Amino acid sequence: MMKYLIILLSVLTLVACKNEKALEITPEQIDNYVNEKSSETQEYDVSQSLRFSREQDTYEVVEFLQNDSVILNQEIIQNELEHVTRQVFYKSGLPVFINEVIARNSVTNPFEERKIYLDGVSIIEAHHRTAEYEQDLPYIDYQAWEANIENYDFQRPKDAILQKGEFSMSFSEFIEMDPQKYLILENEKSKYDVALFVAENHELIQKLELSPEDFKGQKIFVTHQFVLMNNIERMLFVDGELK
Repeated sequence: MMKYLIILLSVLTLVACKNEKALEITPEQIDNYVNEKSSETQEYDVSQSLRFSREQDTYEVVEFLQNDSVILNQEIIQNELEHVTRQVFYKSGLPVFINEVIARNSVTNPFEERKIYLDGVSIIEAHHRTAEYEQDLPYIDYQAWEANIENYDFQRPKDAILQKGEFSMSFSEFIEMDPQKYLILENEKSKYDVALFVAENHELIQKLELSPEDFKGQKIFVTHQFVLMNNIERMLFVDGELK
């Protein structure tokens, strides 16, 4: 039994080391890669998460893929203190570059831009610049900056796209404001919720409306579109299924 345990532990150690292997890459190579992937000639499959809300917080993700591999995740994070637009570029499935633009409330030089170079598992170097006005940022030189990789959760945007973990949604209720109707989904643990505009009848919607109390708390995966209605952007319910 001990022999098999040692073999198993050895295999697990090898797998762990393999998963944590860093890329051999320099900041200059990363810049070239990011410039290439940011070119207008690049074609992507694009996925967009729901816009998750929690009190004054919102979180959403746009994912750009090539050949089913994630090249770029863009996170938009907003709360009462700041608005963050974060782009994370991936190479061979590993993060290699983070660009953040942050707008804060009520602080000196409230606008900040960061660029962070990674080898997939750790930070190579990081720089930032700050300004009193956003339009001044491009004209200010970057300065060396100490970034902490522990402040970045690379799984979170994936969970948002897949509606997993803190972004797993369950049926809560319908809210009707004639002639508008909204499907409300929530995560009781994380307190995130979404409100989806229901434009037409759907088998799932009809099923939920017939017996809402029976389905309250039932996990649901939905697909959606963002649409502009009366100059207001809404999440439009497209399809969904009970888990």
